[in-house]
Amino acid sequence: MGTKNDEVILKLKKEIEEKKSALTKVGTFKPVTNCSLDLHGTRYNLHVIGKDVILYLIAAVNSLHLGLQASFPNEQLILSGYPATDWLTDLHSKFTIVNVSAEKARLKTLEDRLHELLSVDTKIDLELENLKSLI
Repeated sequence: MGTKNDEVILKLKKEIEEKKSALTKVGTFKPVTNCSLDLHGTRYNLHVIGKDVILYLIAAVNSLHLGLQASFPNEQLILSGYPATDWLTDLHSKFTIVNVSAEKARLKTLEDRLHELLSVDTKIDLELENLKSLI
């Protein structure tokens, strides 16, 4: 194979693969609500919101939920037809999924950059190994 740098690059690529593999264990977003939360006059679709909005909604829903529990412990806060606890479950799950997606994209970028640094000979060797596995 190629140079000493290639060895380091291949080792780093292997570490990236291990991290990517660990991320696949997170699963998918399986909501318990209908994902359409109306809060303070705005409707939020959990399928399309970003990390900042998710964090805002977690804080807002949790604050409302805890506030009600402090005054009326036996009452349950219902938002858009679902208990606040269900919204919090979905929001936490969505937050995890968004973070995993961002981390996958970051790792893919790193992997692409590392691949570009490989010597031509090592790139050819890797491609040949790929082709062999397809035959």
